Amino acid sequence: MLRNILRTVLGIALVAGSASIASAQSDAWGGGTLVKVDAAANTVVIKQGLHEQTYKLGTELRVQDGKKSLKSEDLSGSIGRRVTVKYSTDGDARVAARINLQGGEKAAAALASGKPASSDATTPR
Repeated sequence: MLRNILRTVLGIALVAGSASIASAQSDAWGGGTLVKVDAAANTVVIKQGLHEQTYKLGTELRVQDGKKSLKSEDLSGSIGRRVTVKYSTDGDARVAARINLQGGEKAAAALASGKPASSDATTPR
């Protein structure tokens, strides 16, 4: 009798634990090229290949340019730069918690012009 009660309680606990894990937000990473910053909507659009993904900017968003911390308002000056984004899902929305800027202004300018970022670039022989 006691065993049956313990099994029932353990089974209920496992089901409840599984449900809470399934409903928890999961963190993931994405990345691509920053193509749009919409301050009014508090979103950014990242393009990877032919696909564009919109991310909401989280309330505690961290923006990093190497070791330098930036504000979310500074992102509009980084259009064309490669980024990585740590985000969580909230329903269908992706909420950015961290954005890491890759490369530098020289890389963004090169991307926009279609030319190599470095003058040291070589052509294959």
